[in-house]
Amino acid sequence: MGITFAKPVPSTCVGCTDVTINIPASTGAVAVPADFFGFGFESGLLPHYDNTFSENTVNSIQSRMSKPLVIRVGGTSGDHITYKKDQTKVAADCHSKKESCNSLDTYTVGPDYFNALKRFKDSHWTLQAPMGDDMKLDDSMTFLQQAWDAATNKGANKARVAAIALGNEPNWYKAYAVDGYIERSQKIEEQVVKDFKLKDDETRIFQTGEIAAEVAGKPDSNSKFTLMSLIKPLFKAKSTQQKNIKYAAEHYYQVIGSNNGGHEYNTADLKDTLMNHKAITDKLAPYANDVKSLSAIDKSVPLVISEAGSAIGHTKVEFAGGFGAALWAVDFHLAAMDRGIQRVCNTHGPDATHAWWLPDSTSAHAKTPAVQGIFPAAPFITDFIGKDGQLGKIKEIDTKKEQNDHLSAYAMFDQKTGKVSRIAIINMRQWEYGPAVRPRYVAQIDIDKDVKSAVVHRMQSEHGAAALGFDLGGSQQNVTWNGEQWSYKVDKGRGHKVAGYEEERLTINKDNNKNGHISVNVWDTEAVIVYLS
Repeated sequence: MGITFAKPVPSTCVGCTDVTINIPASTGAVAVPADFFGFGFESGLLPHYDNTFSENTVNSIQSRMSKPLVIRVGGTSGDHITYKKDQTKVAADCHSKKESCNSLDTYTVGPDYFNALKRFKDSHWTLQAPMGDDMKLDDSMTFLQQAWDAATNKGANKARVAAIALGNEPNWYKAYAVDGYIERSQKIEEQVVKDFKLKDDETRIFQTGEIAAEVAGKPDSNSKFTLMSLIKPLFKAKSTQQKNIKYAAEHYYQVIGSNNGGHEYNTADLKDTLMNHKAITDKLAPYANDVKSLSAIDKSVPLVISEAGSAIGHTKVEFAGGFGAALWAVDFHLAAMDRGIQRVCNTHGPDATHAWWLPDSTSAHAKTPAVQGIFPAAPFITDFIGKDGQLGKIKEIDTKKEQNDHLSAYAMFDQKTGKVSRIAIINMRQWEYGPAVRPRYVAQIDIDKDVKSAVVHRMQSEHGAAALGFDLGGSQQNVTWNGEQWSYKVDKGRGHKVAGYEEERLTINKDNNKNGHISVNVWDTEAVIVYLS
């Protein structure tokens, strides 16, 4: 499972393109929450993640964070789910004649369903209150009570629930619109506060909105149920309900495959969709506007993307879950941070091609537990955020003069000193295994005269954008972050260093004024973090 690690070469090399990365002033940089990065499990499919492999995989990322990683349990199925205490044969039953259940099914769940909420001890949960058209308040509360008891040890550790989400994608509800949603939400909030014995600041636990990506991601949406059409009447009066709202939430998928006439997205589509900085920032623009609109109404309520994925519907795993998607994930998360979004939860289903890992053998495309090629983005993102005293503020670096939709860069400024401590560079020019010469950018960066060390960590694959990782592609399709690899077959999701890894230190050249300059190679279909100290 060895991998060849790229070494610096002169910028006169064949296939090299010099680019200048100008570090901006820290003015306007955005503070990044320590718990920005999160995962998500589809409600009806939660029992698939009740295993050590999933726990190891989450813990490998949690260990890189200084606050608990938040896992959202929600989705379409979470709006049509009821508890039956005498259902003991199966944890979750979708009562379908199909071979497998999915997010669109209606579920009944038994006591064993909630076992997964007792795992992931170092993480926190967002629990969804079922609010679908067919749900009765008593049934919603019965389910939510069981989930609460499992996650919090019957209220002994209330902090384990980061939020209670009020339904899912209410813009699709048929039985009621905005006013009806507000009314039903208030009934659930009041019941939760009473039944869960919440007091004072504990009552500020609810997550509203959960607007679908098809609506949230369109600046010209004609939907009558948008986040702002909900927030404005909800927050019009300084009500008790407003004081209970902790987050506003929207959903995000870069590509919605079902909206393209049945076309199945594959690696040929990467350069114009996932591996494309302009496509990412254009898609994020409405969300950035909502951040500003929310702040103008109530600065204490941040925007979170509670359900995110590279793609959904009609996508091959090489497209949605391969290494090209890892480049998308890095650029998307860092761009979201820069725009003031406070958290992203990356959604999972055991049969989803966009999943970061597959928890068991039920997926149609893999038929085995596996870590997919997108996964190294998770440690890249959390390492760039930093831990404890390394937390900072992010600012996107302007690379527009390069006239290139496939290059992006970000600076992270130390929260105490205000000096740049990390630089992320993402080269989204698509490369696939085969050509004798792999092109690269040679980033020329001027650094502060006080910098004494510049170290590079790389997210890379020698197979290129289509790499699926070791579990699905073998050693030829390894994907790594800083020489570390995650695999079900090898380490059950814990992660391990691969053979041949060496830390890469850059030469710092000084000019006559003792200002520093470094050059760093960023191969096509690769992302790096440069650590300055």
